[in-house]
Amino acid sequence: MIKLDKYALLIIEKGINLQSGQKLLIRSIVDNADFVRTLSELAWKRGDKDVMVRWVDEKITRQRYLYGDSDIFGIENIKTTILNH
Repeated sequence: MIKLDKYALLIIEKGINLQSGQKLLIRSIVDNADFVRTLSELAWKRGDKDVMVRWVDEKITRQRYLYGDSDIFGIENIKTTILNH
């Protein structure tokens, strides 16, 4: 077992204490794709019910914050909630 596999096993078994049959959601930047693939394969092999990966691209996320309308962030809803309470 290579070091990356050992590290992935440590994360799954001790870090998040994932139990067989549970679902796993991994959120990661695309630069970590190899390690995320290692984590997901290990989780599947251990018998986890589902492994979902949500990829994040930091540059696209930054663009969203710079150019996106405020309503996509729920800012208006937050202001309304604060003003009404």
